Amino acid sequence: MLEIFLWISLLAVLRIGYQIIQQRRCPDNYTLKNLTKSRWKNTHQREYQRVISHLGLCEKCTKRLEEINFGKNLEDHLVD
Repeated sequence: MLEIFLWISLLAVLRIGYQIIQQRRCPDNYTLKNLTKSRWKNTHQREYQRVISHLGLCEKCTKRLEEINFGKNLEDHLVD
């Protein structure tokens, strides 16, 4: 009985670890573009939720999403 409990506990820990790793994985530009067009909201709910959660944690990806939506910052185009 104890062995079954330990195996179930191990599987639960591995699943949680996998979810954490997936949440930390940065999405590619194609995924971010689809996110902005709401193409995935109904058809890819799990991936949509993962990317939304990731954007709450990753400042780099949030900035990339803003660049996709609004273009690069004006300062990036100016010459010294």
